[in-house]
Amino acid sequence: MNPINKLVRRAAIISAVCLSIATLRADDGHSTILNASVSDTTLTAQLSASVHGSVYVSFNGSFVAGTASGTTVTATLPVAPAPGTYLLALSKNSKSHDDNSDFATAYVTVGAVGPQGPQGIQGPQGLQGVQGDTGPQGAVGPVGPVGPQGATGATGATGPQGAVGPQGIQGPKGDTGATGATGPAGPVGPQGSTGAAGPAGPQGPQGATGATGAQGPAGNDGRQVAIYTGHTVNPGDTLDYTLYNQPGWNATHLELLVEAHDVNSETNRLYYHAEYATYQQWNTGVNIQNIATIANWGTGTYSVTVTSDASNNIHVTFHHLGGATNTNVEIIAKWFSAP
Repeated sequence: MNPINKLVRRAAIISAVCLSIATLRADDGHSTILNASVSDTTLTAQLSASVHGSVYVSFNGSFVAGTASGTTVTATLPVAPAPGTYLLALSKNSKSHDDNSDFATAYVTVGAVGPQGPQGIQGPQGLQGVQGDTGPQGAVGPVGPVGPQGATGATGATGPQGAVGPQGIQGPKGDTGATGATGPAGPVGPQGSTGAAGPAGPQGPQGATGATGAQGPAGNDGRQVAIYTGHTVNPGDTLDYTLYNQPGWNATHLELLVEAHDVNSETNRLYYHAEYATYQQWNTGVNIQNIATIANWGTGTYSVTVTSDASNNIHVTFHHLGGATNTNVEIIAKWFSAP
């Protein structure tokens, strides 16, 4: 080949321009081939939407694997094509390309574009299109002029009788009529009610002594009673209640019953029962003396103390020692004082 012709041919290939005359056929219907070009053996196509996954290129009888990067697809052809117009088809099918597997096609012109061909013969008339939708309602026209008065019509037939009207308002009271004649005597009336009871008679003789009744319930033993209920959650929580004031030169007997339980897991419990004597000696403060064996059953999560303050008040205190849990507490205190 002449070196000059060879150089011209190579320049034409390098400056190839793509004319996209076919719309992309894609499974999502959102992309087209915007343009394509061929430089030596490198084919580059620009799409209107990104391509994902593998792409295969059919061009000039060659079927090769392409590379997709965003909206750009490139492929290396086996040989540089001669100037001319070729069908470019992009496919996801690695076996071959056909109309069913191609997702985008376009015709690509390599080299200079030739002169326009002669006008083709007119094709046959196309089929009539479907009727278009009905147009919107037109605007209301202006009101026309008033027409001439018509002739008086014939008298219509008598209409049906109307419904009864509502009742009128009550008229004024009339004059009192004349007294009527006396009627005959009526029948005898029913018997009257029984009269009041007469005075009580004299007292009768004493009756015999009745049998002894059943034993009544036990009376109050004279002790004062106080019941307290409370709730604790966290270690360090306490419930403190003031029971009474211990007067000077007196002694008081105190009995305590304390019950507590963990309402979450039912694993922590306390049963506490104790008896104390509280007294003052020579006005030197309150002494608290345990006088019975203390019942203190349950886990080490709770404890109870009995103390006095500077004003000689007796306190009972419930202590939540460990284990964050919801705890219900009930304290029953009974006491009496002796001078």
